[in-house]
Amino acid sequence: MTGRFGIIGCGYVGSAAAIHLRRQGREVVGTTTSPGRLVELCDLVDHPRIYDAADPMADASFLDHLDGVLIAVAPTTSNFEEDQYEKVYGQAVPALVDALRQRPGGRPLHVSYLSSAGVYGDQSGAICNELTPPDCSNSANALLASAESSVLSLNDASTQACVLRLGGIYGPGKDIPSYIRSAAGQSVRKNGNHINAWVHLQDIIRGIDFAFGRRLQGVYNLVD
Repeated sequence: MTGRFGIIGCGYVGSAAAIHLRRQGREVVGTTTSPGRLVELCDLVDHPRIYDAADPMADASFLDHLDGVLIAVAPTTSNFEEDQYEKVYGQAVPALVDALRQRPGGRPLHVSYLSSAGVYGDQSGAICNELTPPDCSNSANALLASAESSVLSLNDASTQACVLRLGGIYGPGKDIPSYIRSAAGQSVRKNGNHINAWVHLQDIIRGIDFAFGRRLQGVYNLVD
């Protein structure tokens, strides 16, 4: 396979996607907001770049020549901090969407955006699907849902965009027993009859590949 693919945010998932895409013969542009990770990116992608979409002075010209984009941005903290979420989902994602919309030439493009199944909030064990509305009473979820809507607004004749809502991610370096151990001493309001929303790293990569190959549009829950 050929084509140029951009990965905005080369963290745990973005880095694994970069390795997979390069093995397929695609030319990969990968970004990070951290100058300290640039050397590491040189081993993962063909064209490493420092790019902070929330920076109004950021050079987004590399977006003009892409066939596919994976948006895999996330806050730098694992705990909810409203200013971090606002910077990523309230500022960076909409700014990136604007940059993608303003690309000259109208080159066909597919965009996959990694979101979270956490947007549904606490459904008290009820099964959710893509038609279940997000729980926007929670400020974090409201920001996530707003970012999703921004990405989906890209859909037009030349651009197809989809949102992949991920469950809890596990895989190399992120095993489920470690998550369980981290909850030790806490009360968890679930039992063995609850359906858990988890997804393995390799299944995320397969989902990204499938979405790009089929040029999917809309929202998809990507969970086990």
